Amino acid sequence: MDTEDKLLRVKSSAELLANLSFYCLLADEGKLYYCNHDVPVSLPDCLSTPEAMELWTRLQRAGWVDANYCPIGLSLSKKAVLAMELGKRLGVFKVWKYFGEFWNVNADTLRSAYNKALYQKNTFNMIDEIQALLK
Repeated sequence: MDTEDKLLRVKSSAELLANLSFYCLLADEGKLYYCNHDVPVSLPDCLSTPEAMELWTRLQRAGWVDANYCPIGLSLSKKAVLAMELGKRLGVFKVWKYFGEFWNVNADTLRSAYNKALYQKNTFNMIDEIQALLK
């Protein structure tokens, strides 16, 4: 299992503030994932088309993303694979830019994670599973 799979997910700003010193240590180690559910989510236009919303709903029902369209429990490389597959399905030209901004991940980091994922054995099973959901 990658260390990326062991990220701690913080659900709200209140939780983050209540445990700030502990979470700062985790963040310094790269083990903190923060997705604020208190803030309304605004999808980029290319990710909020009627077709995209249907795909987001499928991904939510399958447990891949939460109500704010943030990946649930996925490593960075798995997020990158999800972004690429969804981007290909929707015809998004700048996948890393849009998903990076939306998920608060550096676009170059997301692209590098995708390249890393292509060398991992379980990636192709994940791609098949995502493609089946997005059909």
